[in-house]
Amino acid sequence: MGLGSSMRRRRSRSSRDEGEGPERRKRRRRRRGSFGNPAAAVDGRDQTAREAGESDGSARQEPAFAGGPAKRRRPGRRRTPPRKALLRSGIVLGTALAGAFSGYRIAAVFFFPPRESPVALREVPDLRGMTNAAALQLLASSGLEASRLDSVSHPEAPRGAVIGQSPLPGRTALWGAGVRLAVSTGPSVRPVPDVTRLPGRRAAAVLAAAGFAVLVDTVESSDPADRVVGIEPPPGEPLAVPSAIRIRVSSGPPTLAMPDLTGMDEGRALAVLDSLGLVAGEVGRRFSLSHQGAVFGQAPPPGALVEQGGRVELVVGEPPRPRLRR
Repeated sequence: MGLGSSMRRRRSRSSRDEGEGPERRKRRRRRRGSFGNPAAAVDGRDQTAREAGESDGSARQEPAFAGGPAKRRRPGRRRTPPRKALLRSGIVLGTALAGAFSGYRIAAVFFFPPRESPVALREVPDLRGMTNAAALQLLASSGLEASRLDSVSHPEAPRGAVIGQSPLPGRTALWGAGVRLAVSTGPSVRPVPDVTRLPGRRAAAVLAAAGFAVLVDTVESSDPADRVVGIEPPPGEPLAVPSAIRIRVSSGPPTLAMPDLTGMDEGRALAVLDSLGLVAGEVGRRFSLSHQGAVFGQAPPPGALVEQGGRVELVVGEPPRPRLRR
């Protein structure tokens, strides 16, 4: 029983050894021999490690601790030689520096462009009062130009004269900068409106809205009070704005104190009224013993203020009529 089992174990070992390689069979034999001799086992391990290191170049023997067998590392990734590591580090560093420089250039050009170099500044000359042609010539000689011309009517400045500018004189501007000019077209000319027969206040408002200055004179006239009876210059005449226009407003007809016509005969009383510019109205006749043929009543009464051309009514006495006998 014991012999048969030992024979079977030998046969299985021999068949397994035939399937393994020569190097593995050597290692296995060394391990079998090291069971009874520890020193031989250590020598065998060292030998196996040396042979494995020679075959793949990756195993390295570790120093043995005192009193114990030597340890060996497992085979792993091959170490990179120092030259190749330095080359790779140089490539990575160069790539990083190139990227940083490129980013700096992009930021400097697109996001933080360099400032333009300062240029010489020019003082803006005073162009007011000059003609348009003279102002343009002076701007060109000063290194400036007219950017815009505005035409503005002015009551005193002649046509074509510069009456304003922007920037103002004495300011500084860049070379080739534009200056805005305001050029006079002369005074504005408009016809005089016809405001006759209008009330005085309304006529003055119409003339002021047209741009004219208004002067008002009050005169006595046969027209009703507060009516415009005259205008100078006459209506329709062209006049520069803002020229003055004089209007005459009626204060009404002149007034006078009513004379006392009582006791005058009818003919004399009518003559007095005509000389004063008054109009005699209907003459009333009434019976009177003391004022036969004479005026003994009037309206308005004596001393009252009467407008020229006003109407005056008279009452003249007449003798009694004789009675007819039957």
